[in-house]
This record gives sequence, structure tokens and C-alpha cells, in this order.
Amino acid sequence: MPKFRIQNFSKSPLSLDSLFCFYPILLVAYFLTSYTKSCSSHIEVWKWFALIFFLIPLGLFPLIKGSFIVSSIFGSVLVILYFGFSKKLPQAFACAIIPLFSLIFFWSVSGQNLLYLPVYFISIIPIISGYTGAMASSGFHHEIVIYVLCSLIIILTIFITNKFQIKIKLLLVFGVAVNLFVSFKAAFVRHDDGHAQIACSTILLIGIFLHSFLRSGQARNFMLFTVFYTLLIISDSYRSVDSKNIFLNIKNTYENGINKANEYVKISKSDYLSKYNESLARIYNKNQFPILEGSCDIYSYGQAFLLASKNKWNPRPVFQSYSAYTPSLIHKNETHLLGENSPENILYKVETIDNRLPCMDDGASLPIILTNYSPVGINNGYIFLKKDSHENKVQKSIILEKKIMADENIRIPVSTDLVFLQINVKPTILGKLTNILYKTPQLSINLIFHDGSSRKFRIVSGMVRTDFLVSNLIENTEDLLLLYSANKYSEYKKVESFSISSEGYPYLWEDKMEIKFSSVSFGKNINLSDILDIKKPSLIDLQQSISSTDSFSGFIDFVNGLSPSTSKKIYIESFLRLDGWFALSTDKGELPDNVKIALTTEDGTRYLFDSKRTTRPDVAAYFKSPNLEACGYSAYIDVSELQGIVTLELAYLENGIVYLCPRTKLTLEVGKNTSFSNGR
Repeated sequence: MPKFRIQNFSKSPLSLDSLFCFYPILLVAYFLTSYTKSCSSHIEVWKWFALIFFLIPLGLFPLIKGSFIVSSIFGSVLVILYFGFSKKLPQAFACAIIPLFSLIFFWSVSGQNLLYLPVYFISIIPIISGYTGAMASSGFHHEIVIYVLCSLIIILTIFITNKFQIKIKLLLVFGVAVNLFVSFKAAFVRHDDGHAQIACSTILLIGIFLHSFLRSGQARNFMLFTVFYTLLIISDSYRSVDSKNIFLNIKNTYENGINKANEYVKISKSDYLSKYNESLARIYNKNQFPILEGSCDIYSYGQAFLLASKNKWNPRPVFQSYSAYTPSLIHKNETHLLGENSPENILYKVETIDNRLPCMDDGASLPIILTNYSPVGINNGYIFLKKDSHENKVQKSIILEKKIMADENIRIPVSTDLVFLQINVKPTILGKLTNILYKTPQLSINLIFHDGSSRKFRIVSGMVRTDFLVSNLIENTEDLLLLYSANKYSEYKKVESFSISSEGYPYLWEDKMEIKFSSVSFGKNINLSDILDIKKPSLIDLQQSISSTDSFSGFIDFVNGLSPSTSKKIYIESFLRLDGWFALSTDKGELPDNVKIALTTEDGTRYLFDSKRTTRPDVAAYFKSPNLEACGYSAYIDVSELQGIVTLELAYLENGIVYLCPRTKLTLEVGKNTSFSNGR
């Protein structure tokens, strides 16, 4: 039997967002069928009860999810217009006030102060308005084309029907068109499997509804065929189901639903509590944060780990940093850290989404954190920062303000302090219109280092209008921690220059943009040797024999955060960080007791450093060997005492013999300012 792909509703049910957005269409359909004929006074009373009952959810939707306010307003406007066209003014008035009273009722029942209701809606405005520019991602373009064509056929089908008067027909077209547009934005702004499902769900709901509602005409059959064809095309990009299993999947869907319903009826409150505590324990075991004195917040996200640890959570207003994507949201978080209610502890992990420049997330808060919090440890990728006993004012001064062009290479001003940047990049008028109807192309920043290498990251226009670190590339938690060393160890990721560009359709962004450089001094020079286990040079014991071997598997993935090249010299000033994986045998899953780093100077002096073990689930998955999950290694080495050409290679100790691994050999040039010599 041939195989094809189809939406697998047993594993991925109808999108809840689509169901909420579809509700206004159902309202209009109900009122169209209920108020077209005259009826007795007794039936009229029941119609009023039904009217009130079906309008109440419109007040609840925005409290379930802030963005559902669009569906609520849209639904109210639709039914008001319908009753207005039908000259039923009492019902139109009811449609205006019932959702409002419903909103107030549910807000009060949830225990919220009524005075804060306007604040709630004001606070979600920047979250909704900034979403398109910040959270957009690319997907398959053919899905967009087929969805738009299907939407046009749906609207055309309503137009050519003879069932309704022109006013009602236009109202129904307006309702369906808005629904399709809202779903288009929800599905294809952040274009991935989960969001594309919204498009599938919407056209399926509207298609089946209209086919039943219009009742006659060949156009509705063609429309329904188009809907299922569109569903098939979009689903084809994400999941595959053998056609012989389609009915089995449908059967399993209902069976699973019945089983879950039975479980819900039978389970007791204590069982729910037990399951909840088991879930917390599983989350806690992943990081096992200790109980800290005072309140805590966690960056950038990962709040579940903090909550599971039973620490006192003191969240910032936008508590997941990637969601603070407009200047107003970023400044709220910044103000929180400056207030009296700022947390005593911060658990900080550098992590972001969509290949964004990591230090852009809550970038304006970083100077405050560096100034008023100090590291006391690091565990599972999180820095433990403790609030200083005395609050210090951030020492910030403007270095340079200028206008630049897109794609222009801009040198970062030389400073002994950290340099932060603001970029005011604006869309053109056409770009603003594109952002309303669809989305603007992503912006990127290309960072160029002293050795001529470069790295490209995504930036968000709303986020870079506030300060973010530009003089140093912060890719991981250790990079951030090294900033506390007062440039002793953080020089290796110094950025020399950058350029800003658009990833396609540059005419949607203005060519000229304003930038502002600022320097930030936080006056700390913390000894990180114990926190990061930074190694100092240590001569190999002359009692140990040295040998070479090719019987191993492994790589040096990164040297100071960059992929190394065996054919080029690598320039190092005073700090060396290595990351990679190593195994004696991938077939048997054999690992050495410890991966060592051997450095040999020009005069033949050889130094040996221990690394620390890290997990590499990717390697274990690739070789299908669970034992290899612990094959990762990392090392932090202070090479400030070494000068000149140094050879680096991996090694391991076995039976008193140091085995060097020549296939991993790299050539380093160590010394102050050597990193400035390459690529100039």
C-alpha cells in the first residue's frame, strides 16, 4: 500500500489556538440560524438566555491567553454588526456589554484586584506588538502559497452562494477572512511544525463548517477538496503516516481520550499531589540546586529548575529573557534589579533561541548584574551569583554616537572597559506594512575578531535599541563568568568590528541607522581559579614514560570557542579553553580515566594538564553507545607564563605511561597581543 503524509491527530491534536479563534464564526452562524425567523415570546426568552450564555466566553478568552483578546473583540464586533444589520438594537447592545461584564466577573473570581485589570491589558500590548519582529522564523514557502490560495477559494465560495443577503454575506466573508488572517500570522510568523498546525486546524474547521452550513452547491464540494489537499500538502513537511494506519490512529485517539477520562474520575486528590511531587523530583534531579539564603531569580529561562528546588523565587517582570524583546519590556527587567525588591541570588545560564546573539537577551540588565552581584560558584552550567553587601552605581559613560549604513564594517572603540552598543534600526514604510501583514526579514550582526575570523548571529530590532555587550562574545556561561577576571581571561573573545545586514529584502529596512557605544566599568577582579578550576602549567613527571598512539577516537571541537584548523596557527594571549570528546574505543564504549592536555614549547619542555569530564549525549547517540555519554571534556588553562610557538595535543595516562595523540595536534602562538597579528 502506498505511503503518504497526513496530519496525525492522534499525536498532534487540533490546535487550541484555532479552536478559540474559530469561536466567533460559530457565534455568527448560530445567530444567523436562530434569529432569521419570528417566534413566540416563550422561545424569545430562551433566545436571550442563549445569547447571554454564548457571549460569556468572550470575556474569559483574554484571561486564558492575552493574545486571545483579538478573538474576543473580533467576536463582539461580528455579532454587534450582525444585530445592527438586522435592526435588533437591544441584542446589539447586549453583545457590547455582556463580554465586558464577563471579563470583570472572571477577573474578580480569580482573586485579582479590579484596579489592575487595565494594567493587565496595557502590559500585554508590547508582548503582542513585538512578537512578529522578535519571534519570527522561516519555514517552507510553498505552505504559505497553498494556504493563501485555499483561503481565497474559501472566501470565493461564500461570495457565490445564494443563501444570504449581501449584507450578511459580507459579514460572513469578513468573519472568515479575519479568522484566516489571524491564523496565517499565528502559523507562519514563527514557521515550524507546531505553529503550521494552526493553519491546518483553521482551514479544516472552516472548511467542514462551511460545507455543512452552506448545504448546497458544487462550489462547497470543490472548496472542501481544496481544504483537504492543503491540509495534506502542509502536513507533508512534518510527519509521515502509513495510510493503512490512519483509521487505527483515529481509533487510538478516542480510546486514549476515554482512558484518560476514566483515569481522571478514579484518581484521588492525594494521587494528584503524589504525581505532582514526583514530577518536581524529576525536574530537581536534573540540576539539584541547593537551598540558598534569600530570594532567587534565574536567567535566562529554566524557571522549572528553580521552582523544583523549593527556593524562594523572586521573578523579574518578564521572567524569560528571550521574551523581553521590546525596549519597554527590557527596561522593566532592568528596573527590577535596581529596586529594593531585587533578588539576593541569581542563577545565570547563558542560553537563547533562534541563533540570537546571546548577550542581547536582557542585555541592559547585564551591567547591573556585573556591578552588584559576584560569583560564588558554578554548577551544571549555572553561575551562582550573590548580591553584594553594598549596592554600587553602574559606571557607564557614552564613548561615541554616529550614523552608519547597512553592511558597513564598524570598528568597536578601544577601551579597557566593557563596551556596550545600542542600534536604532527602523523598517521602511513598506517594511512596516509587511510586518503587519506577514513579517519582515531577520536582521543579523556579523562579529569580526582580531584573527580575522567571524561569527554571525541574529539580532532583534527592538532588543538592540537598548544596551547589549558588543566588545566580547558571550556564547556560554563560562564566557560570562570570565568577565569578572578584569580582562585577564576574557580577552580571547574580544570583538574588533561588526556589521549589520538584512537576511533578504533589504529595502524593507532603512539603510541608515544610529548607533551609540558606551563603556561600563564594574571595578571587579575576582580570582576565578577555584570556581572554574583553571590550571597552571605543570611539568610532566620525568618518571613517566611518554609514547604516541593512534588507537583512539576524538576531536578538539573548540579552542577558545572557535573551531580549530590543523593547517593554521591559533593565536592565544593568556587563556586557553578547550572543548571536545575523546574515547579509547567507540565500538566498546571505552573511556580513559581522564583526558589530558599536553603543551610542548619550542625548547621541548612539555606540560600536562587535567581536563574535567563533560557529558556528550550527541556522541553517545551517534555511536549508539550509552557509555560514550561521558566522553566529553573541557579544560581551562592559564598560559600566561608561556610564550612563543606551543604545540597542543590530547593525551591520556595508562599504566604509568603518557600516551600522546598526534592526530589531535594543533599549533598555538602564545603571547600578549599575538591575536592582533593575524588577518591585518
